[in-house]
Amino acid sequence: MFELTHTVDLAHWQGAQDDRGWQSLLADVRRHVGREPPQEASPAPSLQIAPQPLATKPSIVVRPFATMAGAGEADYFADGMVVEIVSALSRFPSLFVIASGTSFNLRGDTRSSGAIARELGVRYVLQGSVRKSGAAIRIAVELLDGDGHTPIWTQRFEGTLDDVFALQDEIAGAVAARIDSSIQAHERRQANTRLTNDPSAYDLFLRGSHNMWAKYDEAELREAISLFDQAIARDPEFALAMALCSNAYHSLRLWSRRADRDVVFASCLSLAQRAVRTDRDDYRVIAWASYSLLQCGQPIATVNALIERALEMNPGDSVTHMLSGWVNVFVPNPTKASAAFEAGLRLDPRSPWRLSIFAGQGIALFHLDRFEEAIPVLREAAEQFPGTRSAFNAMQGAAYGFLGRTVEARALDDVCYPLKARDEVYLDQGARWLLEAQGSRRPAPCRDRC
Repeated sequence: MFELTHTVDLAHWQGAQDDRGWQSLLADVRRHVGREPPQEASPAPSLQIAPQPLATKPSIVVRPFATMAGAGEADYFADGMVVEIVSALSRFPSLFVIASGTSFNLRGDTRSSGAIARELGVRYVLQGSVRKSGAAIRIAVELLDGDGHTPIWTQRFEGTLDDVFALQDEIAGAVAARIDSSIQAHERRQANTRLTNDPSAYDLFLRGSHNMWAKYDEAELREAISLFDQAIARDPEFALAMALCSNAYHSLRLWSRRADRDVVFASCLSLAQRAVRTDRDDYRVIAWASYSLLQCGQPIATVNALIERALEMNPGDSVTHMLSGWVNVFVPNPTKASAAFEAGLRLDPRSPWRLSIFAGQGIALFHLDRFEEAIPVLREAAEQFPGTRSAFNAMQGAAYGFLGRTVEARALDDVCYPLKARDEVYLDQGARWLLEAQGSRRPAPCRDRC
């Protein structure tokens, strides 16, 4: 544990006081000597959120793992370890686990573990480091009590890339047992999972995931698809790689300006269907595949059954709740959609999909006839998602129409983008939403607007 709590990689440091590595070292030293940093030295969080109430279950957040000096480009591997450990912990029904999206938004946050725990409403904080050298892996972890700011357990785990899943399961089981002694051995066995038996395929999968979430642009998405394809070629049964590759194709369909959109659509659909056929026992496979099937226009009853199965398998996963919210936007079941989005945000307060969740909430509020509440949310969605701005502005205009505020509805014409080819999937569905939801009760101003 010495390397975890007393060192930081400063090979790049040129003396800047605001350097993240330097600030991280200062925060560790201050914690060890029992001295909190001056108020002015604490950087503001990257995304302000209201402090959450303490979860009723034993609760934990996993901070991003450090990559030890000499590991080079292995940040993607350390991030992959965090994702899998969080996923394994979330399967324990007796635990409340903050999702990995929020974990990664804590990167560079030099506040004390107590401050982070209070913000997220959890009792425990897990932090660690990863050293990967060839096939050898060493993971050091430290479990902190959020109230006392003190380590209550530390341990080092060593293994190889061949047994990386066993290593992840061992860490998750050890952490869970430390937090809640009531967890039984059979629950730990149920939490164990193995994505693939091919270590090279898993490494390609981690690289693809890193590219996919790095930023939504065409080059990154095509690189992610290439890496996922290589992983699937090495292991034709790698269902989660298929499901995420399908979702990458869906995102590419929205962002790409090339003429291969029909090919992209066909690939998205076939990979989602193949993923479900290959593995119906991994909630992540079912959840991501159901979302791709939804976007490919598959029967809503089929999609809804899949997302319900995923939620039943792991009700503690934030992404599954978010995807359930979007499925229920289309069902439509706005009450259930709104509840799913709220559950997703509680589990992942700093979610990288926070804006997407708000967009879904805006549509749910529209369906619930809560037009005054829906308008500002839809306006924010239109500003944040220019690729689908026309659809959100159309719904915003309909909300104004229901309220009889025709001047404000017509003013949106000045800011609506021309319809784009990549908007079609949303605009076609949006037109059906408006026509079905309004029906005979649609007032004249809104009818004219539509």
